Amino acid sequence: MLDSNIYDEILGNLAVRTKLNLLCTTGTILLIGTWIESGEIDAMSPSKPEKWLAISEMLSQLSILRVPVAGIILDHSRIGETRLIGWDQSALLSASLKSSGNNQSDMAIAMTAKQEGAVLVTMDLEMRKKARSIIEVPVMDWAEFSSECLSMKID
Repeated sequence: MLDSNIYDEILGNLAVRTKLNLLCTTGTILLIGTWIESGEIDAMSPSKPEKWLAISEMLSQLSILRVPVAGIILDHSRIGETRLIGWDQSALLSASLKSSGNNQSDMAIAMTAKQEGAVLVTMDLEMRKKARSIIEVPVMDWAEFSSECLSMKID
């Protein structure tokens, strides 16, 4: 699961972008996302139309599977794009939200990655720390992710 801050890195690295596209096309990996990342990209369209277009085109090529966000956050979650989670997972999400201040979206993305059995890829150091320690989801930064992509064999 890619945090939206990874998109610039993918755009800027043709080798990774090409390999990632092949990995997705062949079904070797599956990328997932939520309305949260989509909303962040959509919000940039008026202020940075060229960047928005480049990222939008890249994302359509990667065929990212959109999944419901795990856990309901009052005044934040979208009806129809959120799913219930178990009490134990709700407790983890609640703990992460208490420590995240205004960054509720980050913890919702991390919980969704955990629910999907996915690795969370983000440039955000604070998000990586909290995702690992509170949500207990595997996390990679850009360097780890790009290295892993380039070393993967295509099925």
